[in-house]
Amino acid sequence: MTLYHIADVHIGVKNQRLGDKLFDIQYKHLKRLYEDAVKNNVDFVVIAGDLFDSNSVPMSLARPVFELIAGYRGVHTIIIPGGGASIKDEITGHDAYTKDSIYKRVDIKAYFSRDNIHLLTPDNPYVKIKDVLFQGGFFEVPDYIDEDALYHIAIVHGAFGKNEDEIDPKRLEDTPFDYIALGHYHKHRVFGKSAYAGAFIQFEFTKAKDLKSGFVKVEPGPELNIEYVPFDDAPRFLKVELLSKEDLDSVKDRLNDNTFVQIEGYLDELEDDVMELLENDNVALSDEHFVIESDGTSQVFYDTLLKNLLNYPEEYREEIVSLIMRFIHKKATFPEVKDFLQKRYEI
Repeated sequence: MTLYHIADVHIGVKNQRLGDKLFDIQYKHLKRLYEDAVKNNVDFVVIAGDLFDSNSVPMSLARPVFELIAGYRGVHTIIIPGGGASIKDEITGHDAYTKDSIYKRVDIKAYFSRDNIHLLTPDNPYVKIKDVLFQGGFFEVPDYIDEDALYHIAIVHGAFGKNEDEIDPKRLEDTPFDYIALGHYHKHRVFGKSAYAGAFIQFEFTKAKDLKSGFVKVEPGPELNIEYVPFDDAPRFLKVELLSKEDLDSVKDRLNDNTFVQIEGYLDELEDDVMELLENDNVALSDEHFVIESDGTSQVFYDTLLKNLLNYPEEYREEIVSLIMRFIHKKATFPEVKDFLQKRYEI
C-alpha cells in the first residue's frame, strides 16, 4: 500500500512577488500530484491541515481545488482542518475547524458526500477505507483505535518540538500507528514513524537554503518507507544578509527564474555589488533592510561568532546568523552577543 502525504498548501495565501500566479502554481502541482497517484496506482492522498490559508478564502479559489480532487474518483483524499496555534485548546487561524470554517460552507460540505473525499473533524475523527483506518488528531496524537484494519494511519496538525509552546515530540515515539502524517511546520522532517510533509509549495521568504516544495510518498508496513519527492520547478524565496563577496557569489549561484531573493542587510562596502544585484527582477531589498558600516572589525567579529555556530543545533543556525548581523549593525560587543545566544538557545 502506498499513500501520498501533503500539508500546508495554504490556498489563498498572499505573496507579493507572485500575486495570483501563486494559485496557478499550487493548482498545477496539485494536479500533477493526482496524475502521479493515478499513474502509480496510489489509492490515498492525505492532507494534514492548512489546505487553505484562512476560512475566508473565496469560492473562486476553493471550488476549483475541490473539483480537481473530486475528479480523481479512484483516489481517496483524507483531509483534516489545520490552524495556526500549537496548543490543543487554542485551535485557531488558517482553516481551523471553527464555527466559520470553510469546511462548513454549504457549497463545500456537498463535496464530502462524494465517495472519494473524506473530512476528519473532532466530531468525526476517523474513517476506514479498504482495510486502512485513518484517524485525525487536532494538535495532539489521537488515541489508537484497535480495529480490524490492515494499516492504521494517524493524521495530525500541530507543532511538535522542544520549545515551551510546542507539543512534546515523545508523543510520536513508540507509536502503534503504522505512520503519523504531520502538518504545521513548513519544512520536511522525519521522526521515526512520523513526518512533516512541509509546505506543498513554498511561499514565504526564509533563510533556510535547503527548503523545498513537494510531498511525501509513504509505504507503510514492517519495512516503513518514507520518501520525500521534491518539485524542482517550484518557486523558492530566500532571505539573505551580505557581509562578504562569498555571500554575494552564493546568491548569484542560486538565482534562476524560480528563485526570489530578499536582502535583509549588507556591508556598506558591498553597496555597488548590491545595486548591481538589484537589477535582477527577482531580487529586492527588505522594507526594513539595514546597512552595516565597515570599521575594520566587522568581518573579524562575524567570523569569530560564526565559529561558535557549531555549538548550536543545526535548525537554529540560519536564525542565529541573522541575529549576528543585527548585533554587528548595533555595534554590540562579543560577550553581549554570546551571552544573549546562550540564554536564548540554552546552550
